[in-house]
Amino acid sequence: MAGLRVIEGGGARPLDMGIASYIWISREGEICSRSKVISLAQTPEGDKVPMLDRWKMIDQVEVKPDPQNPLADWQERHEPKLMSRTFILSPCYYVPDPLRPQPSFLVLCEVRDLDDNPADWNSRALVRKHEEGAALLPWWGIRQRFPKVDTIKTGIEMKERFLLACIDAGIRIHSLDYNFYWVGPRNISDAIDMEEPSSLVIADHLILARAIFDRLMVEQGDIYKPSTIGASSALHLSTAELRANPSQIGDLSIQLADLQFSPHWKPRCTEGLDIKSRSANYIKLSGLPDNMDPYEAMHCVLRVLVEAQSKPPEKPDATGV
Repeated sequence: MAGLRVIEGGGARPLDMGIASYIWISREGEICSRSKVISLAQTPEGDKVPMLDRWKMIDQVEVKPDPQNPLADWQERHEPKLMSRTFILSPCYYVPDPLRPQPSFLVLCEVRDLDDNPADWNSRALVRKHEEGAALLPWWGIRQRFPKVDTIKTGIEMKERFLLACIDAGIRIHSLDYNFYWVGPRNISDAIDMEEPSSLVIADHLILARAIFDRLMVEQGDIYKPSTIGASSALHLSTAELRANPSQIGDLSIQLADLQFSPHWKPRCTEGLDIKSRSANYIKLSGLPDNMDPYEAMHCVLRVLVEAQSKPPEKPDATGV
């Protein structure tokens, strides 16, 4: 029997290192993710926080052929080609990763170009600009349909895991049932105040919740695809002004219903009933695509709200009629 010998090996994971999953929305509207090892810093209170730097990513764009270009060869004139561009993943929000040993983090990123401008599909930047110095204080809630799956493994147990994982990550998830989950304030009748989450927070939390659901599906071995466009996902909206003057809800609902947010989405607007006061105090926009971009949806709604707020009140007719 050979004698034992001492060999060198790796040590335990350093205490000042962690894992970050960078999450972003692609040009095609898909939620993408990749992970890297990061350093940790310590706050004066002793908490460990991630040191998040920017990360380069390559985006490929399909360029259509130009049959009229006399300088191109036959392939360039008749076949599309892929062109690569470099972009930057810029961290903007993070939560603990509930599916990995700590310290691990889910890091939501905006996509920016090399000149530090938002990418042309970066809809989060549009909402961020709306919120900078805005006097509006919207109240949001989003009801999101669970994706359809191609196997029978997904059931109540997996969705309970999803709910607990969102709670562990600090996601503002309200509830779920067999078909939907709700991200937003805990109580639909809550008063609006400065402590309510902003438009960005609610949309960020929805994207992070989707990323958590994706991971759970992959771990379970399920194959899934988005539900049919225009099903039953919904966006709930209210403001302090609407709650003080519920009579404005009807007019604003008409303005929102006239919008064509995308080729697939022309919303249906209804008045939401407050259970306590039994009066309408929010607007429900339904018929949203199940794989909607929440930032794009909020940007369209905020644009209408700003226009309605800046519109001067109608003066009464001089004749008194």
